Amino acid sequence: MPDVVRVVLPDTVINYQLVAPTPAGVKIDTVTILPDNSQLSAPSIGRSGRIATFSDANTTSETLNITLHFIDNVGVTFAVDPEIRNDPEPTFERSTYVDGATDLCLSVDPEEPNNPEPIKFA
Repeated sequence: MPDVVRVVLPDTVINYQLVAPTPAGVKIDTVTILPDNSQLSAPSIGRSGRIATFSDANTTSETLNITLHFIDNVGVTFAVDPEIRNDPEPTFERSTYVDGATDLCLSVDPEEPNNPEPIKFA
């Protein structure tokens, strides 16, 4: 839980951990990430097999499909596929001043496809 993890901050650490009532014999075997792995670090699976950890750069708005592959103590395998929705917040570095003002600053999303005219203040 949850099915979708919304990430808004850069360099966010994400953990998927098996907790009760998950049977003790179930472990995380591997983790796959689609469409690519450019936003996430290589997953690290804990020694116990009960936790997978990675960091999310969260520099691009996109949805990443994670597949957690499990194995139990008798060799039965199964998978679940939660999503990570990267939704980076505009930062001060990506902001613009309106008409040369030094005390009014608007944050902008450089990936936004439209480019409206700046707002003129009287």
